[in-house]
Amino acid sequence: MQEWKYTAVVVDATKGRHLVSKAFIKAGQVLGIEAASFAVPSTETRCARCLAHSKASRCSRCKHVFYCSQKCQKNDWNDHKLECALIAAVTDATPGLASNLRTIRQVARVMPLLQLDSIQSLVSNRDYFEDAAISAFGSSALLIASALARLPDSSPWAHFKSIDPDTLVNVMCRLACNAVGIVDVEGQIDCGVGLYPSLIALVNHSCVPNCAVTFEPGSHSARLVALKDIELGEDISVSYVDSAEPWMARQGDLKRRYFFTCTCLLCKRQKMEENAAKSESQKSAIAAMEKLEMALTNQQDVESIAPKLLQLQLQQYPPLSPHILKSRQKLYNLALEKQMWLLALSVSRDMMPAMADLYPQNSPNIGLQYLAMTRLSMLVIETGAVKPRELLGWVEKAMGVLNMTLGREHPLTQEACAKREEVCAMFRLG
Repeated sequence: MQEWKYTAVVVDATKGRHLVSKAFIKAGQVLGIEAASFAVPSTETRCARCLAHSKASRCSRCKHVFYCSQKCQKNDWNDHKLECALIAAVTDATPGLASNLRTIRQVARVMPLLQLDSIQSLVSNRDYFEDAAISAFGSSALLIASALARLPDSSPWAHFKSIDPDTLVNVMCRLACNAVGIVDVEGQIDCGVGLYPSLIALVNHSCVPNCAVTFEPGSHSARLVALKDIELGEDISVSYVDSAEPWMARQGDLKRRYFFTCTCLLCKRQKMEENAAKSESQKSAIAAMEKLEMALTNQQDVESIAPKLLQLQLQQYPPLSPHILKSRQKLYNLALEKQMWLLALSVSRDMMPAMADLYPQNSPNIGLQYLAMTRLSMLVIETGAVKPRELLGWVEKAMGVLNMTLGREHPLTQEACAKREEVCAMFRLG
C-alpha cells in the first residue's frame, strides 16, 4: 500500500482504520493528491474520461459509454476495454438496464483490482446494510455473474467466469461505503464517483473537519488539504456531509450511508438547540415555518415570504442556526435565478456569519461565497451598495481561501486574482 509523507494509518477499536498526522501540519498544506483507482461518471451525458458534460462520441461496441472527444476515448480505452465487454454482455441479455448501469460499471472497474491490498483492506459493513439494499445488490450481482459465465474462454474476463455472486455483493457493499462522490466544487454538481483506497477512503468524518477533499480540474485526482494547523498525532478528518445542513439531516445521512452517529462538538451543540425548539408552544410556529418554506421553494412572492419566514425562524432558533442559513440559501438562489442582484448580495451578506460558524475557517465553501459576493458587487457597483474597501476585503478572502484549498492554478483561484486586480485598478487601491 502506498505511504504518504504526512499521514500514518492507525487502527482503533472505536474509530477503525484511519489516518493521523505524522508531524505538525500547517494550514494549507496538501497532504496528498491521489489518483482514482477508477472513476465512473454520474450520467451518460458526461465524458467517461474527464467527466465533462458532453456526448460527442459514443463507444460503438457497448453503446453506453460516452466521451467528449476522440482523444478522451482513445486515452480511456485501456480502462474501458474490460468493462466494455461486460457491459455489452449484460445489456445484450437484459435490455433496458440503464438504472443498474452505474453499479455495473463500478464493479467492472474495480474487479481487476480486487487482489490489491488497498482494496482488500477496505471495510464492507455488509452486516449493517438493510435487507432491501442487499437484495438490490444481489440482483445486480446475479446479472453480472450470469453475463460473465456466458463469455467465451478467450474473453479477458475468463478468470472471473465462475465468480460467486455473493462475492460481488461484498464488492458492492465495499464500494457503497468507500467510493467518493466527485463534485464540481463551485456548483456542488454530482460529476461522478471514484475510489481512492490509499488515502481519501481512510480519512474519518467530523462535521468540524481539519481537512477538505477537492478535485483537480480535468482529472479524477483527489486533493487532501489541511484547513487549519494540525498537531502531531491528531486525527485527520473531512466532512462526509454538508456541515451547514441541520443536525438531524446530517445524522440521518451518516447513519443511512455509513452506519455511525457523529458525536462532534457541532452535533452536540445543535442537538441541544433542536431539542429546545420542540416544546408544545412552538409546534404551531414550526408548522407555519414549514408552510412558508414550501411557498419559498415554489417561488411564490419571494420578497414578501422570505422576511416572514426568517422572522419566525429567528424566534425559534439561534441566529446562526442551519435552518436559518438554509432558508437564506433558498432565497439567495431564487434571487440569482430572477437576476435580482441587489437582493442576492444582501442575502449573501446575511449568510456569511452562519457559514463562518458552521464551516471550518478555510473551507472552500467560504472562499466560493466571497467570490460570489465579489461577482455580484461588480454587477451593482454603480449603485454604491458596496464600499470599495469592503469589496477588496471580500475578493482577498476569496483569493486566500481558494489558493489554499484549490491551488494557485485552479480556474476559480485565477478568477479571484483577476478580480482583485480589477477592483484595485477601478478604485485605485493598493
